[in-house]
Amino acid sequence: MISARHAAGLFGLCALLWWLLSGLTAPVLLGLGLLSCVVVVSVAMRMEIIDHESHPLALSGKLLTYWLWLLGQIFTSSANVILAIFAPKHRVAVTSARIPLDKRSDIGRVIYANSITLTPGTVAMRVEDDFIEVCSINQANIDSLLQGEMLRRIPDPGQRS
Repeated sequence: MISARHAAGLFGLCALLWWLLSGLTAPVLLGLGLLSCVVVVSVAMRMEIIDHESHPLALSGKLLTYWLWLLGQIFTSSANVILAIFAPKHRVAVTSARIPLDKRSDIGRVIYANSITLTPGTVAMRVEDDFIEVCSINQANIDSLLQGEMLRRIPDPGQRS
């Protein structure tokens, strides 16, 4: 079911993104930009693709905090990959493991798998119902994922109990 709140949120996001990317303020161009946003929302409503998972408004505040934390993890992992490449005592020992998942919604699983892949030195290879198979350049990355801090931090509006 299409929610007016989700449609309005999509419109606001499209309008803000259009304005930030174009930087145009002439009234005619602003009007055309708003018209294009109306067309996008109308098409999305007609296709019935606006719902709580395709446009998760509940993630907005939590997601920004998570992105900032993930950015720190990306920098830390980048430094570890550089050390593994250039430092003789930090050897690359490729390994893979199955990382258990708790009851996550589909969007929570996607955010988790993408976060793993965005972190240098790790790749999410397969997502199943109760695990994610991960390949890593060393066991330390696998151990970090097994501790579950990344999984606990992921905002998930549709988490199943």
